[in-house]
Amino acid sequence: DNMRGTTSVLAALNPNDIESFTVLKDASATAIFGSRASNGVILITTKRGGKKLSVDYNFQYGSGRLVDKIDVFSADEYRALITATRPADVGMLGTANTDWQDAIYRRTDFVDNNISIKGNLFNAIPAR
Repeated sequence: DNMRGTTSVLAALNPNDIESFTVLKDASATAIFGSRASNGVILITTKRGGKKLSVDYNFQYGSGRLVDKIDVFSADEYRALITATRPADVGMLGTANTDWQDAIYRRTDFVDNNISIKGNLFNAIPAR
């Protein structure tokens, strides 16, 4: 009852297991699936297992970092601009000198591991 997770069943589908997508956007979709299909239907076909057991492993690694910072006023430069143009508002600015680009951008790394098993386990149990 307190289960949390995705609201879409498609999010649980491994993209590596998809063989094809078929889009039905005509009266045949409505005839097959009823009025809920009036805007179209997407059929997703997954890969089929075979007689031979096959195990596929996929590993991906990625890394990201900020290449260029946007050239903006420093806090002192901005305070000087406000002092020159709106001296009455200088008191609202404070004295902080935060470089928000350093504060919010950081190095990122990601790892994605996928394993797929298809075929017959022990020549008796189909797996996909």
